[in-house]
Amino acid sequence: MPKSKPPHIKKEPTFKSNKSKTQYQKRDQQILIVATYLVSKRDVGATVYNIIKNREVGLSSQDQSRFTEIIMNPMEKNGWVKRTTYSPRVSIYKITENGEAAVSEALRLRSEGNLLSTLEAFQGITRD
Repeated sequence: MPKSKPPHIKKEPTFKSNKSKTQYQKRDQQILIVATYLVSKRDVGATVYNIIKNREVGLSSQDQSRFTEIIMNPMEKNGWVKRTTYSPRVSIYKITENGEAAVSEALRLRSEGNLLSTLEAFQGITRD
């Protein structure tokens, strides 16, 4: 009589997922895309949720804490954006003059066909 597998051992699934892997953007590229988005929002600014929800940034809303820690906090520290906190869960980010100047320079390099604009960080930034 052949032995059967014990009930606690699960059989491995035999199907393959058809999901394509998400292409993650580089940190510098995300900073430029976020800064460009905030330039389009000017004095109104945007919350982290609004920024992530923007299709060009390309993240899910579940990434808010990580996005804030990795992208927004360094942007604030380096002078790209200014944060106004209304409550522990609501902060509005606005582009600073320095951040706007950096975006303007990046767009100028791209429009002139500068060799630097061929770098991956410059992909995805557009003038809105």
